[in-house]
Amino acid sequence: MTRSALDIRPNLEPYSAERYDRNGEPISFYEFDHPGASAIYCSAHDLIRFAQLHLKSLRIDQRAVLTDASINQMQTATTSGGSNDGYGLGWRIVSDNHGYRTVNHDGSMGGVRTRLMLVPDENLAVAVLCNGNDGLPIEIADAILSECLDGYSVPKKPHTDQNASDGHLPFTAHSALQGEWVGRVETYSGTLPVKITIPEFGSVIVQFGDELQTILNYPTFSDNRLRGSTLGDIRTDDAAKRPYTLVFDLNLRWNVLNGSVSAISKPGPRLGNALSHWCELEKDPNR
Repeated sequence: MTRSALDIRPNLEPYSAERYDRNGEPISFYEFDHPGASAIYCSAHDLIRFAQLHLKSLRIDQRAVLTDASINQMQTATTSGGSNDGYGLGWRIVSDNHGYRTVNHDGSMGGVRTRLMLVPDENLAVAVLCNGNDGLPIEIADAILSECLDGYSVPKKPHTDQNASDGHLPFTAHSALQGEWVGRVETYSGTLPVKITIPEFGSVIVQFGDELQTILNYPTFSDNRLRGSTLGDIRTDDAAKRPYTLVFDLNLRWNVLNGSVSAISKPGPRLGNALSHWCELEKDPNR
């Protein structure tokens, strides 16, 4: 892996890609306040070589730096309940992803979106990197897997309602989501209570602590993952440096929603990214 580094080293500067915002405008270079958790630069070629290590399928010029037992442990979900779905060490594991067990990790920052997907039983890896923050790498990875794997079929997205002023379809909550969810966000500054109310139709309501209620914007629910963004105060020093929105990425596991809440800085003269924090909510059986 000769074109991989934490931050951009001088010899790698010619290979770095410009980052673009959603309007196609270049983003000024920015640094990270959590190097190691991000700020890792890598070529697609190197990323596939990294994947080969985790598939235990090294090339002749590669040397294993992890034992097979360690790799297996990394790809084992640590969540309770006897399911192999969840998160291992640096990997998200899905036991039945369109008929295949997959191991993946995504990246998403200002002007960056990536996906590295492994299908261990098929000795297959797909790496897609994009210098813009949108869903294109996810769509491309799914399209490649659909071509390579029998029965791996991803449903086409519904057409956008052109009559909607914001270009987004109305959100209809899955029956498993409907109700009131109560839980917490764990940050380095402490524990912050959070509540999410999800009706069958209409707006999803979010409340952090004793703050005013806000709306979850552009909520989506697919592959048992609830996503959306909202306003609120995460109450950490790094987030407070710039205006930001809070982005939820939560997995539904029975009566629990858990995953991350990330403070994403709004576009401005200097784009920044705050830390992601663990969030877990439990469904109130009485609501």
